[in-house]
Amino acid sequence: MRTGKGTFIYALHLRDSIIFVGQCIDIQKQIDEHAKSSRLQFDRFTYNFLEGIEPGSDAANTMEAIAVVRLRPLLNKGLPPTENYCTELHHFCTRYNKQDSPLCPVPLHLIEELVASQQLVPVYETGLRRYYRVADLYTLLEGEHTTVHSFSAEGGRAA
Repeated sequence: MRTGKGTFIYALHLRDSIIFVGQCIDIQKQIDEHAKSSRLQFDRFTYNFLEGIEPGSDAANTMEAIAVVRLRPLLNKGLPPTENYCTELHHFCTRYNKQDSPLCPVPLHLIEELVASQQLVPVYETGLRRYYRVADLYTLLEGEHTTVHSFSAEGGRAA
C-alpha cells in the first residue's frame, strides 16, 4: 500500500463486471467498509494511486468521472462534481456565461438545438440524469459561433 499523500481511484468487480468506481484516501479501510456492506457484493478490486492529488479535488473528481464514463459501473448513480462534465445544460449557460470567453453569452436555445439534433450526446446516463462533456459542447459551440457570429470584411454580418 502507498503511504504518501494522494487519492486512490478504485473499481469493485463482481465476476466479469465492474460494479462500482470510487475514490478514497485509505484503500484498505475503504475496501473493508465495502466488504462489510450487505448491499454491495464484489469478488475483487483494482485501484490506481494519484500521488499528490488531493481527494475530492477537481483533478481527483475528473479521474473518477473518466473512469465511470469509460467503465460504466452498474452501481454508480452519477459522476462526481467536476468542471469537465455537466448535467443541467442551463447550469452550463449560467456558469460559463460568467467567464471571459469568446463564446459568451451562450444561449440555452442553441444548446437545446444541439441536443435535439443529436450533435451533442450524453457521455453517461443514469436514471433521468444525462452527463455531457464540456469540451464537446465547446467544440460544437465554436463551430456554431463562427457560423452565427462571423462578419464580412466590409463590416456587415456575413450571410
